[in-house]
Amino acid sequence: MRTYRKAVMAIAAAGALAALAAVPSYAGQWQQDGNGWWWQNDDGSYPYWMWAWIDGNHDGIAENYYFDENGYLSTDTASQGLQVNENGALLINGAVCTAQIPGGGDWYPGVAVDGKMFVAEADRSEVNAVEAALAAEREARERAANEREDIDPSELALRIVELVNEERVRKGKAELEINDELMESARVRAEEVSENFSHTRPDGTSCLTAINLEYAAASENAAHIYGYTMEDVAQNAVEAWIKSPGHHVAMIQSKWEETGVGVYVNGTQVSVVQLFIKNK
Repeated sequence: MRTYRKAVMAIAAAGALAALAAVPSYAGQWQQDGNGWWWQNDDGSYPYWMWAWIDGNHDGIAENYYFDENGYLSTDTASQGLQVNENGALLINGAVCTAQIPGGGDWYPGVAVDGKMFVAEADRSEVNAVEAALAAEREARERAANEREDIDPSELALRIVELVNEERVRKGKAELEINDELMESARVRAEEVSENFSHTRPDGTSCLTAINLEYAAASENAAHIYGYTMEDVAQNAVEAWIKSPGHHVAMIQSKWEETGVGVYVNGTQVSVVQLFIKNK
């Protein structure tokens, strides 16, 4: 049994989008072992911890599936407020959601958001955007090394909550209440992801084991951010989550009631974690 875990990029789902969007695979296939099904691309890579459009029978029409942190097809999507059929295909108003993949490939990262199919365009404009983002990040790091103001982690955490609530209101969702226990749990997770950027904790357990209170459902968003002011870091973190379909879906779900944000500053890098819960 191969290990279905790879190093995660700075914004887990967004990193997968950026790295793979310009290089669609054309000869992938479904694979199965004793632990479940996964999608393997012709270069041996596979989608993980993300939604992806898969044209499994190569008929030009793709369905939307969710893959867990180990790369296995998952039907456990209730915590995201999304439903799938018995095969794991996303349902919108009871019908299987389908899309044509840009460039004619057989897989592509993305998820249907608010009932509309989301698929990034595989054209040069997206490649340019990715390159520009990378260049901006390099510039931000250079400036941060020389000019960054002192960042108060507690103040930054509260600012991120404000920005996330602003996005929720824009999407017609209720604002989240700050839970002090969740703030502490998120702070612990921020320190953990500063060393190992993963939704798995150093002891091998789920990120949600850091939550020390009872809840009905929970989720986590995480990011490594660079910036030379507190506002830069806050804006960059929330914008990165908004641009990543999986993170954005987690951010704006109606069921979330309380939140906590943790910040860990390590040199020029700032690690940010936001936890969401629905109470019992």
